[in-house]
Amino acid sequence: MTRLRAILSDADIDLIVLCFGLVSFLWGVALLLEKNTFESNPASFAAMARIAPEYVWGIGILAFGLSAWTALLAKKWQLLAWISLMDGLLWAFVATMFYVANPNTTAPFAYVPMALFDFLVFLRLRRRVAPHG
Repeated sequence: MTRLRAILSDADIDLIVLCFGLVSFLWGVALLLEKNTFESNPASFAAMARIAPEYVWGIGILAFGLSAWTALLAKKWQLLAWISLMDGLLWAFVATMFYVANPNTTAPFAYVPMALFDFLVFLRLRRRVAPHG
């Protein structure tokens, strides 16, 4: 267990943010391409479609990717911490929506780890910007 703790405490936050920003950016763009993803796969996207149309999800998810990259490049650690927390909540929510729409889906096995790594980024960045005293 201490080895796992060491690995997680040494994880490269910048690389995680770059990768997750890319995932968010690309999925957001894909949802904006008007391929009717929600309609073509209603078993997976039914719960999300009831909340908002596909383009709204696309804009929101794309915005997470761009805002994470912007905060990272500008070295705005506190802002990036909160973006990571919100992004983690988004991926946890998406995992839940996929499960609600189709309990046999494997999507949560991809999205839950993404949420957990976002939460790791949040915790690590909060320690970085926490006032010392």
